[in-house]
Amino acid sequence: LIVLRLQRLRVYTLISEKLNNQLKAPRLAEGLFCEVREIMTYVLAGLLLMAVGYIYFLKREMKAFSTKLQERLEENSQRPIDIQLINETLTKTTHQINQLLEREQAILILQKREQQYVKEAISNISHDIRTPLTAIKGYQQLLAKSVLTPEQTEQLVISERHVTRLEQLLQAFFEYSYLSLFALSHFAIV
Repeated sequence: LIVLRLQRLRVYTLISEKLNNQLKAPRLAEGLFCEVREIMTYVLAGLLLMAVGYIYFLKREMKAFSTKLQERLEENSQRPIDIQLINETLTKTTHQINQLLEREQAILILQKREQQYVKEAISNISHDIRTPLTAIKGYQQLLAKSVLTPEQTEQLVISERHVTRLEQLLQAFFEYSYLSLFALSHFAIV
């Protein structure tokens, strides 16, 4: 009877050990799952910190870029925006803006040259028109000193009126041309 009880006890012990081992397996899996979850939490936290750091540096770079652009605008200078950026996209954007600024500068130089050319052309035209007009007035004065018939005198007076009117129109035209150039050079460039 004692032997039987010992055998039963031994069987119960074996069964108990097997059950404990089977119960330990889920506990091990649960512990392993907890460790994996903890590692994933650290990895995600690290990634989040890296993303926040990247956003911070991007914000700093954008602020530096904005500051350089504002300085250029306030100084009204032609120098390019010189800034070293970590982000490749911002660096490309800075390069593209510098290209646009260079094109704008080239357009302004071309515009000034064209304005100078137009100014010189107006001056030359003015001289080319006023010279013959002065000659016409001189001939009119010579004719006025000579003996003329009443009809010739009347025609001379009409001719003098037309020449005076032509001089006034030319003067108005040249003044308008110069004012237009002045307006273009001071308001269109801004």
